[in-house]
Amino acid sequence: MLFVLFYVRDECYAIAGKKVVEVVPCVKMRKLPKTPAYVAGLLNYRGVGVPVLDLCALFSGDGCSSLMSSRILLVTLRDEKGVEHTLGLLAENVTDTVDCDPDEFSATGITNPETPFLGDIATIKERIVQRIEIDALLPKPVRETLFR
Repeated sequence: MLFVLFYVRDECYAIAGKKVVEVVPCVKMRKLPKTPAYVAGLLNYRGVGVPVLDLCALFSGDGCSSLMSSRILLVTLRDEKGVEHTLGLLAENVTDTVDCDPDEFSATGITNPETPFLGDIATIKERIVQRIEIDALLPKPVRETLFR
């Protein structure tokens, strides 16, 4: 299975390739007032407004650096009713993909109710990589704000 790799600061994460619609360069976004600080803004993607999360701000509290390798991953998020939405994820060093067996990932042994989106880990290319569970990324109130 294909995974897209990216970084938040020095930590490597993976998203299942089947969840990724497209990877686009960082562009100017419209700010969304009264949203959490990790909501970077609204991206005009082919005439449709797509909310974008800053994964660095979500994970560490500080926004992503403006790097040549910073990108917006457009992903498919399924809500509790089964409806699919497009969501943008701003991340650093989006430069690599890897093909690996999902069974290579194993449980961390740590559960944190504040980060239900952090999944299993694997060692890939001599890096510890943690899988991100897209469908668990947004708390229900934020999901309802962004996808009416």
